[in-house]
Amino acid sequence: MVEREELQPKYTAMWLGVWILKVFGWLTMIVGSIVFIVVGADIAGDPEYTTGEGVGYMIGGVIGSVLYGILMLAVADLFHKVKNM
Repeated sequence: MVEREELQPKYTAMWLGVWILKVFGWLTMIVGSIVFIVVGADIAGDPEYTTGEGVGYMIGGVIGSVLYGILMLAVADLFHKVKNM
């Protein structure tokens, strides 16, 4: 039987991919939400737009950022499970 230590170099790229996906997943959720809140507030304060449009951008952007971040974290978890097979 092959020792687990012998398999580690083979999965180095997958380990790196897991951590990159985790970092970008969390960054997408946090930074994306902040950006869309700021942009939505700016649009809501602009007299050219209605307040509802700014709030819509905020809600849509935050939901989209969180869902995309969760997707990235789920893929990272899947890679982690495949790596440990």
